[in-house]
Amino acid sequence: MDGAAACGRKIDERGRMQPPCGLTLQPLTPKPERFRFATDFLQAAAPVPMKGKKTDFTDADCGIARSLGVIGDWWSLLIVREAFRGVQRFNEFHKSLGIAKNILSARLKKLVDEGILRIEEDEPSSGRSRYVLTEKGERLYVVLIALWQWGEADCSDEVALSRTMFDAVTGKPLARLEVKGEDGRVVGAREFMPAPRPGTA
Repeated sequence: MDGAAACGRKIDERGRMQPPCGLTLQPLTPKPERFRFATDFLQAAAPVPMKGKKTDFTDADCGIARSLGVIGDWWSLLIVREAFRGVQRFNEFHKSLGIAKNILSARLKKLVDEGILRIEEDEPSSGRSRYVLTEKGERLYVVLIALWQWGEADCSDEVALSRTMFDAVTGKPLARLEVKGEDGRVVGAREFMPAPRPGTA
């Protein structure tokens, strides 16, 4: 007796396993209109096809997609993380991350081209350069903290992190990040959606 027969489940003419005990599968109930934001994101983030190349999100009508087009690979954000720690030189990035030099060189160039890092002369006549965060790059601190807090809460079931994020001024742990509306109300996970900007079609 096979597994399907043993548990009372039948196989139809197309080879699909049927629900046990005469149960009938009900169609999914459509979500309320305000829960359509995930679908809207996917539609707005329609990629620009580039044959033989990595998907280009430059013109995607979605802030998430455009952000991923710049910092979507893990090495880029880890380089930014190290830059916040004070790492500036190529060899320092290489040593702290253990990344292959050709990949590091490509990622640093991308971050410079995107205006997240800028190149400064290290020392007169040294022939070396430093990679320094720009104002645009420094605004990524919110992204890093959000990722840290999410990873701390939701990716640490087996091995807890030995460190947490602290306020360098007060020495106290950072509060959990919250998203708020213009009226100051905390916006929940199912209470936001994309919409046209005022004055746009």
